[in-house]
Amino acid sequence: MIGFVLIGGEHQLLHIVPVAAELSRRAGVEVALFAATRHLADATADLMRRLDSGPYSLSLLQLPGMIEHLARNSVTGGSLKLPRLLAHARNLRRCAILVTAERTSTVLKRLPGYCPPMVHLRHGAGDRAVGFERRIALFDDLIVAGEKDRRRTIEADLLPPERCHASGYVKLSALRQLRHGAPALFGNNRPVVLYNPHFHPRLSSWRHARHVIEAIRDSGLFNLIVAPHVRLFAASDRRQRAAWECLAVPDQVLVDLGSPRSMDMTYTLAADLYLGDVSSQVYEFAAEPRPCVFLDSHAASWHGNPDYLMWEMGEVVERPEDVLPALLRAGGLHGKYRERQCRLVADAMGEIGPGSAQRAAQIILDRASTQARPAPSTPAASLTRASEGPRRSTIR
Repeated sequence: MIGFVLIGGEHQLLHIVPVAAELSRRAGVEVALFAATRHLADATADLMRRLDSGPYSLSLLQLPGMIEHLARNSVTGGSLKLPRLLAHARNLRRCAILVTAERTSTVLKRLPGYCPPMVHLRHGAGDRAVGFERRIALFDDLIVAGEKDRRRTIEADLLPPERCHASGYVKLSALRQLRHGAPALFGNNRPVVLYNPHFHPRLSSWRHARHVIEAIRDSGLFNLIVAPHVRLFAASDRRQRAAWECLAVPDQVLVDLGSPRSMDMTYTLAADLYLGDVSSQVYEFAAEPRPCVFLDSHAASWHGNPDYLMWEMGEVVERPEDVLPALLRAGGLHGKYRERQCRLVADAMGEIGPGSAQRAAQIILDRASTQARPAPSTPAASLTRASEGPRRSTIR
């Protein structure tokens, strides 16, 4: 049985669930999905349905009694990744192989006793060095989108070349299968700017967000989508969200602090210009080359720094008051950056055709076939495979 550990948040699902769907359609392959919360479980089941999956099981990694109740009502939204992994370690390690898009799950490798092979499906294609931290070395295999991340992982001496694989960008490949026309977001012909700041306070331009939003709004020259990384407001309460959502203006400024549309490329596909800092979504935007502007709000030493390769895709400004002039220049300057965008995207995302999920699935199967110890043929009762037929799941 191949287990998929889904504890990293909804924004990771499109990077990993299409691979689970692909494996579920393979003859003789048993797929089990393990979700941290019911919200994640519901989102996963919906995505598996839309991807026309085969049979699979879907289980909740619930915590005991009152702990689960407190978790659901906490500011974390109930994720509590580490406690859930520890509580369910025995059952998770019954799988023949485990696949995850985050790194907290490597705790399963550090616990006493046998742990099956673990495969890391890296989500995103960004440049930040955090993607190459030491826990990567605990995985038996790493699957990245393009050669950029494979090369950096090997150069960091985290894994040998034979355990690092480039599959192509699974998310974009899956969305091309799912998308049936993007909705019109604005009822006018003004160019659309997507403002997509990162969540980390030391890297994000969000501290300048109000100035930036008001300057673009007051110019009347652009439509604006404000869609920060979903983790920026993940632990915010209704009042904190309302303080920003009130900046929305019908048919001019759209503010989205974490809906599915902020994760499924609705906005990166709809925008004409990208404004951001270090969010990896710029690679998804630049898969179709268009003008980009970056706001350096932390005086980064970015020239020649591999953690800021994306800033070679467009003009970089350092003051919020310089953003609007840069956006006005961006179209005329795009020819200067277009070729570089194409090269960077190809290196970061690899093949973005329909075969990305299939390649990742085959890498996982190859690892499963070389496992040192077979998993039990009958999993624990709480992990029982669905028996209702194709494309149905059991949520326990």
